[in-house]
Amino acid sequence: TLPDRLSVILIGVWLVVALSRLGVLAWQCCRLRTMKRQGTPAPVAPQALFEKLSREMRLQRMTRLMTCDDCPAPMVAGFLQPAVLFPTKLLEMPPAIHAEPLLRHELAHVSRWDDWTNLVQQMIAATLFFHPGIAWLSRRLAVEREIACDDHVLAATRTARSYALLL
Repeated sequence: TLPDRLSVILIGVWLVVALSRLGVLAWQCCRLRTMKRQGTPAPVAPQALFEKLSREMRLQRMTRLMTCDDCPAPMVAGFLQPAVLFPTKLLEMPPAIHAEPLLRHELAHVSRWDDWTNLVQQMIAATLFFHPGIAWLSRRLAVEREIACDDHVLAATRTARSYALLL
């Protein structure tokens, strides 16, 4: 009967789309892993600042600072051994004082375990792509994660104007 065929077709379409979206997510994870592998250790001054901030924030996870030529913006890559990837050009630009709020922001992501929560969120969004509430919630969670890390930077540095201009 038609309803039986229709349900099989709908499940088949859902499966194809969900697997495609999960495949894209896997490809993105592999791309981040490649960027992390191609990264180089950060210069001494940013590395010292990174270690100071890690201690100050009482970071529980072992995290490395690396520079990356392919990295479009500062980001955290890796789940078990996260690394903060910083664009090489950004660390070379004066003034170096801009590095502190950016590093603090990325370390806040590590401290909050945002890498893992984002992975779970993206997997749910990939499999429940058809639900408008899930799509809305996923976008909202991504924005809220960034706001929480920005709030951490603002609470620690008290330089709202310069941080806003930096962004």
